[in-house]
Amino acid sequence: MKKLAMIISVLFLLISVGCSKSSSSGGTSSEDSYGGSLNIAISVQPPTLDAHLTTSSDAIEIMRNIYETLVTQNKDQQAVPMLAESIETSEDGLTYTFKLREGITFHNGKEMTSEDVVVSMNRWLEQSSRAKLLLSGGKFETADEYTVTLKLAEAVTDVLPESVT
Repeated sequence: MKKLAMIISVLFLLISVGCSKSSSSGGTSSEDSYGGSLNIAISVQPPTLDAHLTTSSDAIEIMRNIYETLVTQNKDQQAVPMLAESIETSEDGLTYTFKLREGITFHNGKEMTSEDVVVSMNRWLEQSSRAKLLLSGGKFETADEYTVTLKLAEAVTDVLPESVT
């Protein structure tokens, strides 16, 4: 009797799924294509979603889907601009100049400027143990509304593996 109830339940589920809403043209409608939710299972509860405070690889993987960065990696794991439009490195390796993309909406709904980036990045330098280790003595500064500089106390080869333009 339990097997029969299970089979009926599975058949009902399959029939219900087969009767889902779709457009009359056979494709998906615009209503089906946009919006909604995507639920993803993760193996652990992240200790925090504050990118500046965590070293948890699980939290970092989640945050990569939430936050955007000045620079990211391409498929060949080379540094490429993301929120930055271009990056120049001084000959002595002590100054990095980030030209920001214009028209990017910051989390507060206003356009992202160099002031937003400087506050965020200097907080990262102060709070993150990874940043303290990598960029000891570094400081981000505003050059103009869409330009940020990173000044280092000593050259570090791990900041950007190669010049990014």
